[in-house]
Amino acid sequence: MVLGAVLAVGGAFAFAGAFSHLSGKVSVLQLARPVHSGQILSVGDLRSVEVAAGANVPLIALSASGSVIGHPVAMSLPAGTLLSPADLGSVALLGGQAMVAVQVKAGAFPTELASGQKVAVAAVTPAGAGAGVQVVVPSLPTATVISTTAASDSSGSISVTLQTDSSSAGQIASIPAGQVQLIVVGSGTGS
Repeated sequence: MVLGAVLAVGGAFAFAGAFSHLSGKVSVLQLARPVHSGQILSVGDLRSVEVAAGANVPLIALSASGSVIGHPVAMSLPAGTLLSPADLGSVALLGGQAMVAVQVKAGAFPTELASGQKVAVAAVTPAGAGAGVQVVVPSLPTATVISTTAASDSSGSISVTLQTDSSSAGQIASIPAGQVQLIVVGSGTGS
């Protein structure tokens, strides 16, 4: 009888191992915490899990995370939800919101800059232009990174699309070309 139980358990493990190998587990995106309708997804909202799912199950692969981060969710979802394309909304602007693009030189943004991160936007004084002048840093406008695109040349510059309130968008757009500095800041949620 003990031998039968051992064989049954061993068979179950063998079947599970064979099934997971044959089914081709894939890494997909899962919500690490609850999100609310319209919330912009950030890196901290997501985690990767491996699942065995048929090709007809519309889950978002881990490899597509770059296209998910920075986009809003279409509905409120609990932590643990496996994301599908139907869970994502379009990047729609709410009243009082605006999108603004900035060109940022190499060295003026963290190398880890990613969609969904909150950034403060500062104007950098060109070398030699402010010698001997006291620098006063006013309250900096903040925005959420929607997307980043590397320059087509070898300069290391990037073009960044930001979403923010209309007033801050005006401040950001008034910064002269080549003088933008992006500073990643915490979300203030304590997580």
